[in-house]
Amino acid sequence: DYVLETDAPFMPSAAARSRSPARTEPADIALVAQAAAAIRGEPLEKTACDAAKNAARLFLHPSAASP
Repeated sequence: DYVLETDAPFMPSAAARSRSPARTEPADIALVAQAAAAIRGEPLEKTACDAAKNAARLFLHPSAASP
């Protein structure tokens, strides 16, 4: 199981380095999801859906993670 996050403000991605100041932000989660999908060799939609379900199980009431 895994979740996706952008909590490394002083380790920006190549895309984030073009901003000033160069740091990661919550809006970069799409880039993180794309990279994770590529690493996992699966469609972005599956990676995002699985990560969302895992986050719901981890952080929300158990009924929130129901399919």
